[in-house]
Amino acid sequence: MSPLRFGCHDFLNAQPLLKNLKKSTSALNLVIQTGTPGELADRLRAGELDLAMIPSYEYLKNVRTYRLLPGVCIASRGEVESVFLVTQNKDFKQIKTVAVDCRSRTSVAVLNILFGDRFDSDWSLRPAEPDLEVMLSESSAALIIGDPALELDRSSPYFRYDLSQEWFHRTGKSFVHAVVAIREGVLVPKEISNSIQNATQKDADLLEVICRKYAEQDETKFVQCQNYLTHKISYHLGSEEIEGLTQFQKMCENIDEGIIQQDFIWENVE
Repeated sequence: MSPLRFGCHDFLNAQPLLKNLKKSTSALNLVIQTGTPGELADRLRAGELDLAMIPSYEYLKNVRTYRLLPGVCIASRGEVESVFLVTQNKDFKQIKTVAVDCRSRTSVAVLNILFGDRFDSDWSLRPAEPDLEVMLSESSAALIIGDPALELDRSSPYFRYDLSQEWFHRTGKSFVHAVVAIREGVLVPKEISNSIQNATQKDADLLEVICRKYAEQDETKFVQCQNYLTHKISYHLGSEEIEGLTQFQKMCENIDEGIIQQDFIWENVE
């Protein structure tokens, strides 16, 4: 039997899941393939992956056909420090173009929901590589995600808006950045479903190893990494996260007519 193909991005926030899961891939007949969140969503839709951690926005666009793996996500509640809108001034009406990290999709939707009506009436998006200085040299503002966002120079003269925190201020709910979606027609053995769920358990020793490697002898980066993975990021798709995902679904209707209100289809893992 061919191995099941599981896609997962390799940002810092996915490292605990990846490292835990890689311990048992051979026994599970599972192959892990990495890529950017957007690439994984495209490959899942094209049938090149069987299941994948994809942007929640991409899941909602395919809610009628994808099954959702219970208990697993990447989420935050309040400040997360890895999804920023960065502007050169505080007057949003002066913002005519926003350079967006080309790996980002959920964040673009959140940007539209939270800030779209506050920018210039003719504002537009410009896909860009995640280099803040280059982005802001060509656009009024920049949307930057993942590790480059974590590594932003906090002493820079720009204005930063944490989108997870802005979402919480607006809705009072958790924000779900990514979920594990299963393509229609794919049978996932329960031992694989259970292993992915179990891989989300936070292990202090593993987090230290991950953060030491990330920090490269920089103690400030090490502390930031530990705080980020321990306190900012949640991997459990519980009731609060489901409420947040449902709220996101409702609000996305206003920016994307392809997203409809429909109950989530859950994978049976019993």
